[in-house]
Amino acid sequence: MEEEPEKPEELCLQYVIHHAAYDAKQCKDRGKRMTARALLEACEKILFGFVMEGPPDLSCNDYVTSVCSGLNVVHPYDVVFVEQVLYGCCRYTKLLSILMSKLFKCKAAFTRAADRFLYTVLGYLILIRLEEITFPNLCLLILSQHAQKVLPLVEFIFNTSYLRNNCKAEWLKIYDVEFVDDLISRIGRWTSEAANLERRVAEKVFIKDLRTGRKTAPRPFKLSVCPRPKSQPKKEESIPFKARPMPKFKDPPTVVQRAMESVSLENRKREADFYADPNYQPFRLRSLERPTNIDEIRDKVERQRASENAYIPAQSTHFPEPASIEVKLNASAVLREHALYLRQVDADKQRVQAFETELRDEASFKSWQEEERAKFEMGQSLENRFRRDCVAGIAQAIQDARNTVIKDRHETANDVRQQNQALIAQRQEFELNVELLNRLRHENVLQNRVASKEAVSKVNKEKKVKAQKIMNLSYENHAERDFTRSTELRIKQELVRQLHDIEFAFEREEKKFDPNSTADHGLLAEMSITELRKRLELVKEAFEGKHESRRVKIFAVKKERRESLVKKSLYVKKMREVARIEQISKRETKRRSRPSTAVTID
Repeated sequence: MEEEPEKPEELCLQYVIHHAAYDAKQCKDRGKRMTARALLEACEKILFGFVMEGPPDLSCNDYVTSVCSGLNVVHPYDVVFVEQVLYGCCRYTKLLSILMSKLFKCKAAFTRAADRFLYTVLGYLILIRLEEITFPNLCLLILSQHAQKVLPLVEFIFNTSYLRNNCKAEWLKIYDVEFVDDLISRIGRWTSEAANLERRVAEKVFIKDLRTGRKTAPRPFKLSVCPRPKSQPKKEESIPFKARPMPKFKDPPTVVQRAMESVSLENRKREADFYADPNYQPFRLRSLERPTNIDEIRDKVERQRASENAYIPAQSTHFPEPASIEVKLNASAVLREHALYLRQVDADKQRVQAFETELRDEASFKSWQEEERAKFEMGQSLENRFRRDCVAGIAQAIQDARNTVIKDRHETANDVRQQNQALIAQRQEFELNVELLNRLRHENVLQNRVASKEAVSKVNKEKKVKAQKIMNLSYENHAERDFTRSTELRIKQELVRQLHDIEFAFEREEKKFDPNSTADHGLLAEMSITELRKRLELVKEAFEGKHESRRVKIFAVKKERRESLVKKSLYVKKMREVARIEQISKRETKRRSRPSTAVTID
């Protein structure tokens, strides 16, 4: 049997994955891969054993290596999966514990405490590793379990409102806001797939089909003379696999990296020595080092050939100048052209300022930059050395801390044992006192029963006497109350009659209209008709004055706008004249720069 190669001590996550894939190809016959149900049960048992029974000084990977063989986890893919699940549950312990407490609080009637570790494993896979394992694989894991167990977890964890209302506040006490928001938003992206999964699990629990539209109804056949080709069904777009980026490691280089770096340095040195040897220099011709005038001869021949092949173009007649026609523009055209000229002037100013700012000396900046870079490198080297020293002293500090914790635990256990003995003695004394007290209470109850019968008969007699007195007083009060009511009714009737007589006499009086008097209804805004007319005249005068002032302002604004437009049109005309003069000067310069076409005949 071939011996397996030894693995390096320090391996990154990517190397572990590739190494597991290679081992899986090499040992296909050693063991088959586990099913989804068995794999999830193995993760649950390993997490339970590590949390409840695992030694405190054992790492996750070592514990998985020692336990996997007993649980029949032999395939490399399954071993890597279990290691990653155990490491993730230990790393996000606080996050998952908050999730479990809120789940058992909201779904207390549908969950059991015995399923806590199952919920912890599924919660880690859903919250942290859902994009890596993909949703179909998660469905296989969830549907492999008992539907009544996983239904509360699916309903709770895929509902973003539950997570925001119950878990977000507690998570923010430990983690950053960006991490928590990203965690909840990633769960919200799987709403449709989660609803389908929840429906499938609920069908298993309630033993019925929850999908709508399952009833069949009779329909007539769709017959046509010229049947059309059926459209092809659209292919469902598969969700692309999106893995998380590899974390940035800040650890020192590994043994393999140091070996590769030393080999590359040795190769570079050997190559430099080879090219520095004078026996292996490139071949050089002596003819290239001799003086020559080939360049002068080449220039002379080229000038001669160019003079022979020179082309003398024909001179064209002078182009007549266009007539100066003044184009009449409206206000909008003048404003647009004026804005264009101002934009060109601003661009020229910015170009000049940029040119002036770029004319600076960078020598001082570069020297300062080099000094700062040297200081930074020195600080980095000192920090790295300090970290190496700290790492070297960690082992001894861990051993001392472990011994201190063990000693404290022994002392605490002794104190607890003594306290328990004292509590047992106190409990026995308390039970004896309680028994004596119960006996005294029993005797007192027997004595009180005889005395209570006599007291009850005495109280009943007194109550009968008091009831007879109260009845007699009530009869007397009823008679007096009836007499008082009849007397008050006669007085009220007489008052009403007198009020009617007064109102009838007041209505007979004739009322006269006075334009200067008010209606006297008791309102705050009462005024006479004369006052109302006067007020209306004042309001009308104020409205006319405001209207006149607005008219004056509008005329002033129009006049100012007209003057501004005249100024801008004069500026545009001036710029046009300048542009025309520049164009004429350019054309004249171009005409003068042309070679003359006069041919002399000998």
